[in-house]
Amino acid sequence: MTAAFPWILISGAVLAGGAYLFRMRAAGEKISLALLGIALAAVIGIDRAKAGYFLLMLDRDGPERAVALAYDKLSIVCGAAGALAGIALSALLVRPRRSPAKLMDLFAPCGALMLAFCRAAEYFCGTLLGAGKTYLEEGHFLARFPLGIQNQWGDWFAAVCTLETALTLGVAAFFFLRKNRRGPGALWEEAAFALCLNQILLESLRDVCMKWGFVRVEQLLCAAVVMGLLIFRCIRSRGVSPFRRWYPAGVALLCVAGLTGMEFAVDKGLLWLTRQLTGLPARMESPYLPGNTVITYALMILFLAVIAWMEGIALRQSAPAGGRD
Repeated sequence: MTAAFPWILISGAVLAGGAYLFRMRAAGEKISLALLGIALAAVIGIDRAKAGYFLLMLDRDGPERAVALAYDKLSIVCGAAGALAGIALSALLVRPRRSPAKLMDLFAPCGALMLAFCRAAEYFCGTLLGAGKTYLEEGHFLARFPLGIQNQWGDWFAAVCTLETALTLGVAAFFFLRKNRRGPGALWEEAAFALCLNQILLESLRDVCMKWGFVRVEQLLCAAVVMGLLIFRCIRSRGVSPFRRWYPAGVALLCVAGLTGMEFAVDKGLLWLTRQLTGLPARMESPYLPGNTVITYALMILFLAVIAWMEGIALRQSAPAGGRD
């Protein structure tokens, strides 16, 4: 861990907290409510990040490693959910008869900003947490700061955390500027959908991550959030036939199945996957054959684009998000 690591996290907390205070003040909310929300989001977020990792990785890591207080022993997805729950709890404690959706909307881009700083900090945590799977030859255009990460022997690997930071900052900027025209609750749902959809692909690029065999745990959690939000939009659809209401969720589910197949292909190769699906005799093939990785990830991006398209269709058909502000 380098000296920059804690300062990046502290800077992110200050900026995200300040942005939430500013947005709450601009929305006419009390500063005391904003401060309570920040405190609860921090405490519950960190607690859920550790508890999520412990519960999900206990069988693989054992109790001693799973309970260790280390940055690479936290679940980012569980932590983000905990932070959002902290904001909701602050609203319910202060004004129990009103929906917390408005405060969650105000917090959404601030939470995305903090998440971007958490991803940036991975570069400096000293465990190759944000590194990709592919070794980079010396002189490769990615073999430099901040595009690549070096291990203790001077070997370079692609810095996936840098890409995650850039995309998460983009999501945060988009939702800072976006006006909510669909009622309380719509903004945080859209932000959560965008962040989780991005992470499904990005998690596949990471070398160090939470894993059950070939299954990447946080990729699975992100897919569950994406499908849950999409199904929720389908439930809220109004004035359409049952087929039009549910086909976005059905198509998205098929795309999730396709993404699962692509994860197999990442580990074992497209030829192996094709032979498994067709029933032909299967043999192992290097997943690093020329073109194999490019085709696999191109198909993953296509599946994710279709899911985003289905979400847009479901959004247009759904009634405005509920809840009094």
